[in-house]
Amino acid sequence: MNNYCTNCGKKLEEGKLVCDNCNVPIIDLSSDYSYDLYRKKRNKNRMKMVGICFLSAIVFILSKITIDKVKAKKIQNKYVDSYISENYNFSTYDVHLKRMGQCKIYSCDENDYNCGLGSLCCFDRYLENESCKSYTYYVYSSEKDFLVTVYYRNNTYDVIEGESIYGYE
Repeated sequence: MNNYCTNCGKKLEEGKLVCDNCNVPIIDLSSDYSYDLYRKKRNKNRMKMVGICFLSAIVFILSKITIDKVKAKKIQNKYVDSYISENYNFSTYDVHLKRMGQCKIYSCDENDYNCGLGSLCCFDRYLENESCKSYTYYVYSSEKDFLVTVYYRNNTYDVIEGESIYGYE
């Protein structure tokens, strides 16, 4: 039997109990043992673990996307459809989710030097996800196409037409 260090692969003298190179206890291995084979086996196990972690991450992301879509559909059924039936007399219409995420706020500043003096400079700002979430839907009908946004803020849902929470400031 030949003695090899299973940590660094160095061939060791018989009778040694610890590798001089890395202080790992030696293991008696068969004479046809190759350090490269051991390393390949160890790398194969690592690749299996990486693959399992990768698949777990994909499953987590897909489940999160599915949960978000189900939640968006429930909000559409509860708030968007009731808003349309209260405010419009459409016989048929289609609703499609445009986006969900942070709440969008439009801001305008006349004195912004990037836009030029005297011109109105408008840009989008977003509130943090924790304080305000928004779900914006396209509404298509034979009479009118528009946006309806449902904002979840301070444990309440607000529905507005368009996608700005405050409009122009």
